[in-house]
Amino acid sequence: MKPFAFYLFLLIFVCFVGPINAQINFKVGLGAKYLFAPNHNALVAAFNDTRSDELFILEQPLEDLGMMTGVMLGIRNKMDQMSIELNWEYLSRKRESYGEVTSGGNLYAETLYYNSIDTYVGVNFHGQDRISYGIALGPRFMRIRRDIANSDFRVDMTKKSNPQWTSKIYFQWEFGGTGNTRFALRPSYDFAWNSIDLEQMKDDLDIVYNGDLTDRFNGIGLSLIFLNGPK
Repeated sequence: MKPFAFYLFLLIFVCFVGPINAQINFKVGLGAKYLFAPNHNALVAAFNDTRSDELFILEQPLEDLGMMTGVMLGIRNKMDQMSIELNWEYLSRKRESYGEVTSGGNLYAETLYYNSIDTYVGVNFHGQDRISYGIALGPRFMRIRRDIANSDFRVDMTKKSNPQWTSKIYFQWEFGGTGNTRFALRPSYDFAWNSIDLEQMKDDLDIVYNGDLTDRFNGIGLSLIFLNGPK
């Protein structure tokens, strides 16, 4: 099934499954996620080591991936003590490095662009009126790109190993709002079932590294969500 047809099926499923008096909520929010990427970060450290020998003067080293931030959109179908939801989440981060080539004094720069695009279906279980917890599953596209020299284009260094399939567990506390609107805080933990291949990143950046060239990019996140619709 092609991606567009898959997502259309999920949207129809979420909107129309359940009893006729189910409550539809639309959601929009801001999110931040800290990604645990030990093998990726070791590869970044090897890049800095490679640019710190007698051939280079490293002015600004690449940093670990760390935190990514972005937005999320979703729709929720609430049925008594349970609800089903479809969410789309986009997170990004940019990391930069620059320095000088010792022979000739030429400057160099390297910029990496990280994008995480998640689409997942979740099942929520509602306890008290404003408290719920849930689990979710869906595909994630984890992209690491770099600029192509002397052009406006970028090359995707993780294309061949996407998408990942990820599971998510979360807790949600709803607060504030008036009438059919309210806010929610959602801490979560993401676990990927398959890894991203980092071999092209090693080759494209000309890194001397003999460690593990795969990573799952598991993470912990926090979202601030605005909900609109019946409570």
